[in-house]
Amino acid sequence: MAEYLRDQGVPTSDILSETTSTSTSENITRSLELLESAGRPGPIMLVTSDYHVLRTASLARRMNVDAQVVGSRTARYFVPSAFIREFIALLVENRVATLIAVGTFAVLLVAILVGTLSSALG
Repeated sequence: MAEYLRDQGVPTSDILSETTSTSTSENITRSLELLESAGRPGPIMLVTSDYHVLRTASLARRMNVDAQVVGSRTARYFVPSAFIREFIALLVENRVATLIAVGTFAVLLVAILVGTLSSALG
């Protein structure tokens, strides 16, 4: 990204590169530390792949980070697998809500099936 910014005419002195993170949360944390140490606090914009926006925004909110999240275009061939991966990741990150929703759906489904069977048999 730093190379892209330089190619777009952004002065090197205005570019801070965070190169050590291995996850989105580490990237946000280390980027905030980098900005603070450079005397550039304040609201930030998180730029990520368009399929990753929802999870990044959710993560930033949980981290109490004042940020806007925008997405960049994803290559078409990668879109289906990327969105499926993000959907699964959201389900895993929100296990309790997912379990409640799936449990409620299962109970309703069983109730409908039992009601249908009772009507058919009785």
